[in-house]
Amino acid sequence: METNKSGLSLYKIASTAIGTEVIEDLSEINKIISEKSFVVAYLDYKVLIGKYIGASFMFYNNEQIEPKYIQRMRIFNENEELMLWRSEGKLKGRLRKDNEGDEVNVVDADQVLFGTIPNAINGFTRITEERGTELILPFKNLKVDNGKNRMKITTRNYVGFNEIHHATYVDCRFVGFKNNNTNLEI
Repeated sequence: METNKSGLSLYKIASTAIGTEVIEDLSEINKIISEKSFVVAYLDYKVLIGKYIGASFMFYNNEQIEPKYIQRMRIFNENEELMLWRSEGKLKGRLRKDNEGDEVNVVDADQVLFGTIPNAINGFTRITEERGTELILPFKNLKVDNGKNRMKITTRNYVGFNEIHHATYVDCRFVGFKNNNTNLEI
């Protein structure tokens, strides 16, 4: 894998993506993804970031998710991601698994998250900006500042070809979090 000046890496991996059945209950997720994973849940009223371990969601202050408020949710680890979205009042999904399936070109990118001021809170870290942006992350004692110590989320973008044979991204998934360019463990 070679990284260019922009920080992007293009390489080939085996990968497959399949649609899932409609998810009626979040307890069904452990039938689809059973590895320890991170979770980013975009709800109607906020964004929650936490962990999914042993068929349980772990968010700051033991917050719970009601499926009716999910706009989109990503449950992901280094090897796979289950992405759910609400459509016509039901949760639909896509499971993307790497290291199995057909070979495909991918581009990994690290996206810097808002938040330059850390505050440790009960095993989590709240990162804020002076302008009021706030994220609560499932990590203890993060070093975050306005310099090199930034929180990042790694995304993997899958390259395919459209109907006029132009290369384009055909899918994207979350892979993990980094702090000071070090991968953080689930």
